[in-house]
Amino acid sequence: MKKFFAWIAILLGIWLVITPWLLNYREMLPQWHDTIWGLVIIILGLVFNYAKVDQPINWPHVTNLILGLWLSISGIVIFGSISTAIRLNEIIVGILLALFSAVATQIIEGKKAYVYTKEGSVLVEMSKMNYKNGIIVMKGKAFGSMPQVMHVRPDEIWQMLGMVPFEIIVHMPKLLYLGWKQSKEKIDA
Repeated sequence: MKKFFAWIAILLGIWLVITPWLLNYREMLPQWHDTIWGLVIIILGLVFNYAKVDQPINWPHVTNLILGLWLSISGIVIFGSISTAIRLNEIIVGILLALFSAVATQIIEGKKAYVYTKEGSVLVEMSKMNYKNGIIVMKGKAFGSMPQVMHVRPDEIWQMLGMVPFEIIVHMPKLLYLGWKQSKEKIDA
């Protein structure tokens, strides 16, 4: 999935490289700015997609996140008298790059999720989740050893949403934050 986001970044980089000619930039500074940063974004995406490493790397996505924020800001405050189309191009490309890169940094590949009993024993281990023909397909193990393929149909998803009490909805931001924090601590340990 992270490679998909790297390809999106590459396409945004290509767009930045060709826009000085498509939008007819008249000033040299914006031309060079977009061309250079577009090439950097392309290189970062290619490094991520073709790097031969044992551990997944995140730094190209983090760097593209920072570059996306820079493009958004530069489109607003830099380059003096440039056209509205060039400004909007900088801002939109920057926001898209930052958004997709931020999402890519949060994707955890090859990890598992667990559901525990009250006593703390593993009830279900989920190792993979896909979307296929309108159904969510989860693969894993039940009770630690029994391989399972679970199918969740749209009507069941709708029913589950109706089961979520208001208390969980209110606490969801806190739960998501704590889950993110605890998963980062496990990775860093």
